[in-house]
Amino acid sequence: MLQFLVFVLLSLHASSVCHISLSAEPQPLNYPLKELPTAGASFSETFFVNYTGVNRSLTLQYFSGSWYNITSFGANYLGFSEIKVPVTAYWAHFGKNELRVVSGSCESNTLELDIVQANGVGQDALLYFVVLSSVFLILALSKLLPSRAFVALMFVTYFALSPFTGQRYDMFFLISSGVHILEGVSPFGNSELYPFSLKWAYPPLYPLWSALSFAFYSFVTKASVPQPQSLVYLGYLTSTYSMWRAFAPHSLPLLAFLLKLPMLLSVFVTYFVLSKKVGQRLAATYWLANPLVILVGSIWGQLDPLSTAFALLSFVEYERGRAGRAHLYAALGASFKIWPALLIPFYLLDTLRKKSFSFKQVLPLFPVVALNLLVYAFYGSLLFSLFVLVYARGVPTYAGQFSVNGLTWQWILYLLNSPPIPLFLYVAPPSYVALCYYVYKRGFDLRVLIFLIVLLFLTYNYVNPQYFVWLIPFFLLLNKRVWSVVYSVLPMVFVFLSYNLFYFVSPSLLYDYYAPSASILEELKLWVFYQVKPLFILVSAIVPTAFFILTEISLFKSKC
Repeated sequence: MLQFLVFVLLSLHASSVCHISLSAEPQPLNYPLKELPTAGASFSETFFVNYTGVNRSLTLQYFSGSWYNITSFGANYLGFSEIKVPVTAYWAHFGKNELRVVSGSCESNTLELDIVQANGVGQDALLYFVVLSSVFLILALSKLLPSRAFVALMFVTYFALSPFTGQRYDMFFLISSGVHILEGVSPFGNSELYPFSLKWAYPPLYPLWSALSFAFYSFVTKASVPQPQSLVYLGYLTSTYSMWRAFAPHSLPLLAFLLKLPMLLSVFVTYFVLSKKVGQRLAATYWLANPLVILVGSIWGQLDPLSTAFALLSFVEYERGRAGRAHLYAALGASFKIWPALLIPFYLLDTLRKKSFSFKQVLPLFPVVALNLLVYAFYGSLLFSLFVLVYARGVPTYAGQFSVNGLTWQWILYLLNSPPIPLFLYVAPPSYVALCYYVYKRGFDLRVLIFLIVLLFLTYNYVNPQYFVWLIPFFLLLNKRVWSVVYSVLPMVFVFLSYNLFYFVSPSLLYDYYAPSASILEELKLWVFYQVKPLFILVSAIVPTAFFILTEISLFKSKC
C-alpha cells in the first residue's frame, strides 16, 4: 500500500512539472501557390516550443482524423526550441490545421494554424515601386533643388527613417552592449551571463554611447534596465539570428534613434567635408542621395559611417599638413571600427620620408588609446578583451563558427564543398608591410588607401554590404564617380536579393515580419537567390570580385 501511494505521488509530481507550450509564426501563413507541394522545397512555418525537463525527445504532430508525427527534436537545458518546418501537403492543407507537441504522456496545447493563399503580389510590387521611386526622386532632387534645401530635406529623411527601421540582429548588439555596461557587466566576452558568441566584437567606445542612450531612454520611458540574462533569447541554441526577439518593446523607436544618432551625424559630417573638396552638388548627389548611404547610415544601424567620417577627416587633415589632427581622427575612427588605424603607419612613414616627423604629431594618439584600454580594463581582463578584438576581426565568425558572408569569391568554395580559407591572415599582413615600404619610398596618397581597402575585400571572408561605404568618399576625392556608383550598386543589389525588406521594419511596428501577405513573396525572392546557384555566385562572388580586381589593376597602373 505504501509503495502504491509513493507511485501515485511520484506520478502526480511528474504530471505537475510536465509542461509544453506551442506557438507559431506567421499566423496566418500566406502561401503564394494554389497548391501545397507534396515534398521537396517549400516555405517554412516557425514553431516556438516551451517545455520543462531535459534529455528527452519531443515530437511535433498534426491532426488528420488522428495524430501523426511531423518531426522530432531533443529538449535542451533552456527549455525552449525554435523549430522551422517546411509547409508541405504531407501534413498541411489550406484552412485550419491543428498541431501539438508531445513527449511521452505529456502534451502541449493544440495550436490552430491557418494557411491561406497569398494575395500580396500587388502589395509587394507597390512596395518596390515606392522604394525605387523614392530613390530616383531623391537623386533627381539632388540635382534640381538648391543645395541648402536638399540638405535640409535629406536631414529630415535620414532622421525620420532611423527610429522605425533597423537590421534586427545588428540592432540587438547595439542595444545589449550598452545594457551590459549599465549593469556593470563586460560586453567584450569575458562574462558568464551571456554566450560568448553574443559578445561585442568591435572596439570599445560605442558601448559607452549605447549605455548613455539606454540610460536616457530609460529615464524618458521609465523602462527598467534589463538584466543581462534576459537579453539572451531562449531560442539562441536553435536560431541565433533571432536574438532580436529578446528585446523589442513598443518604445523601441526612441532607443533606435538614440543609438543611431552618431551614425546620422557622421553622414552629414562626411557630406560637409566632401562639399568643401568636390562641391556641394557632387557631394549631395553621390553621398547624401546615395541609396547605400541611406541604408547603412539611417536604416541599418551600423558603425561604418562613423568610422568613415573620422577616416575622411583624418586624410583631409593630413593632406593639409596637420599630422597631429590626422592621427587624432584616425585613432577616434579606429575606436569604433579598426580599419582607420591603418592610416597611422602610413602617416608616420610618409613624415619620416619627408623628414618632417616630430613626436608632437603622435601625441594625440595617446589619450585615445588610453581611453580604449581603460574601458577594456575597467570591464574585465584587458588582455582577454584585446585578444577577442584581434581574433574576432582577424577571423570573423558567425555564432562562433568560421564562415563566409557578403560579397566575396569564397562563396565559390562552398559549391566545391571546400571550407572557407582565412586568406586574410596569410596575405594581408605581408601586403600591408609591402604597402608601408612603398609609402616610405614613394610617398602616401589616396590611391594607396583605396588599394588597401579593396585588397581587404579580396582577402577577407566577410565583405558585408556596409563596408562599401568606406570607399565612396575617397572615390569622390579621386574624381572616380563611376567607381562610387559601381561600389554603391554592388552591395545594394546584394541586399535587395538577400534580405526580406520587411526585416528592416522596427519590431515595435511589425514584430512578425512574415505576417504581411507580401512578405511571403519576399521569402520566395530569397529562396530563388540562394537556391539558384549560378545567380547567387554571379551576384555574391564573380561580379564583385571582378570589379575588385579591375580596381586594383587600375590603381596599380596609375602608380607605376
